[in-house]
Amino acid sequence: TVPGDALAGAAAAGARPGPRTLLAIGSSLCLYEAGMALNDWADRAEDAAERPHRPIPSGRIRPAAAL
Repeated sequence: TVPGDALAGAAAAGARPGPRTLLAIGSSLCLYEAGMALNDWADRAEDAAERPHRPIPSGRIRPAAAL
């Protein structure tokens, strides 16, 4: 939904999609992914107990790398 949000915003503003819209989509995707990584880092203790197969508790990703 992240790309669609940026496209909907451009449409609501009456703008035609162009390079700035692509920049907004790319920026939004990066922020979304960063939020997901931070969430996994913050929940690592809970995930270790309840979801040990997740990347950080399983050791596939180091907590510092996720942060």
